Amino acid sequence: MTTHSTSRVRRYAAVGTAVAIVAGSSAFGLGLGATTASAAEPEAAAATSAVSTTSAASAAGTTSAAGAASTTPGASAAPEVAPTATATDDPAPTDGTTAPVPADEPAGDTAPAGTDTPADDAATPDDAVPADDAAPADDAAPTGETSAEGGPDVTTDAVTPAGTVAVTGTTTIFHTLSASTDGWPADTTFTYQWVFTDRDGTTDVAGATTDTYVVDPQDVDGTVQVRVTGTAPGEDPTTVTSAATAPIADDPTGFRPLAIRDVPTRVGEPFSVSLAAFEGDGLQYFVNDQPGGSSAPGVLPAGVSFSPDGTLSGTPTVAGYTMLWVHVSTSRHPDGGTAMRVFFTTEAAPAVSMRVWAYTSTDDRPYDLWQIAPDGSTRYTSNPQDWYGDPATPLRVPQTAEVNLDVAGTDAFGDTVLFEDGGVRWSSSVAGDSFDTSLSPGALDAGAARLTFAHASEHVITATHGDLSISFTIDVTPTATTVVATKPASGTGQLAYTGADATGPIAWALGLLAAGGALLVHRARRRRA
Repeated sequence: MTTHSTSRVRRYAAVGTAVAIVAGSSAFGLGLGATTASAAEPEAAAATSAVSTTSAASAAGTTSAAGAASTTPGASAAPEVAPTATATDDPAPTDGTTAPVPADEPAGDTAPAGTDTPADDAATPDDAVPADDAAPADDAAPTGETSAEGGPDVTTDAVTPAGTVAVTGTTTIFHTLSASTDGWPADTTFTYQWVFTDRDGTTDVAGATTDTYVVDPQDVDGTVQVRVTGTAPGEDPTTVTSAATAPIADDPTGFRPLAIRDVPTRVGEPFSVSLAAFEGDGLQYFVNDQPGGSSAPGVLPAGVSFSPDGTLSGTPTVAGYTMLWVHVSTSRHPDGGTAMRVFFTTEAAPAVSMRVWAYTSTDDRPYDLWQIAPDGSTRYTSNPQDWYGDPATPLRVPQTAEVNLDVAGTDAFGDTVLFEDGGVRWSSSVAGDSFDTSLSPGALDAGAARLTFAHASEHVITATHGDLSISFTIDVTPTATTVVATKPASGTGQLAYTGADATGPIAWALGLLAAGGALLVHRARRRRA
């Protein structure tokens, strides 16, 4: 074996010791911040290894040398800052020599006994402090300080533990669905948003933000969900969405949007009818006279009222008909945009008396109309658009006039009752008066007739229908006779009468004389020519 000088052996031992420590630190993860080896003086290399323990001491939270990650036997604590010189294969000796290490010399040569710690006696992995005893890298930063790796700690509020929400109720139009929550913390507050889905996609229903939802006809064939956000005291909110309902059905109900519903009544008879979608639906209704707009109960007939639950009731006092619009509030139309038309028809009560209308037209009075009341009083007008005129105007017509008559019944409230069966009989106190009933155009004028008079006088006319009758008088005046005055012929320029008419021959003679004179003048002119 080749013998080397003592100084070279020492240098080799120092380099070997440093390499062993570095290798051991890397193998066992001791967390040394930086390890460098330098070609120090033989005495310094034998005394200690160039190992920095600053990082290990910080990881352990103490500055004691006993907290170092690992040390070699007999070695002292490493300096706070490790040297930055890099170990090379041929470190330069400190004594000024530059003798390189021969390539064929083994790295494992040891120094003789009594010298500094040889490379073979350097700390090995078995002698190092186990990795489990080293300070964990996660604990390197003391509590409350900023970590170079993870940044500052962020503290957030706890999130409200999520419960569940489900939709309950009947999935048909005008029924009410409810959002049912379960499993949420005590004192949790909720906000709601109802969601509708159909072939066009999923949308939030505007304004539907309570825990109930009134199904609208617009929802038919779609599905409904509810999205609920719960917030427990001192915690952040959590949002969950229910499962979708079954498709909304269009069940037949008492309330049909844009449909027409007839409500027949009779004057003087009480009635009550529900216009709600179904009994006890809990919805709110109102009436007006148009498809939109707000409540206008003034459109109701006299004696009739309407309640918010959809009930129309009362005792009507006027015959006729009125078209109403009944509105209902839903989640889509909270202002009552969903409406149904109602034809409210009130028939007159049974007739207890009769009244007559008499109309005539003459050259000097083109329009005269009288209404004869059951008590015999009259109204008169000369304007077909309105009743005005002197009620005392007598029902007086010339003998040549034709009078058109019509008749109807009157109930106890003063309403008109039409005699649609045509069972009206007319008669006159004057024989020869004629009633023509063949011109009645229909049932509404079933009692109409046209009257002509036999002669001038007072005519008492009577109309009868069943047990009812009415009589009135028409003053028929005679037609004035036109007298044409004649003027006798004057006798001036004539001879006295002698028993013969002398004017004839004289006229003929004078005519012949004039003709002969004209002929003579004509011939004389021809001869000169």
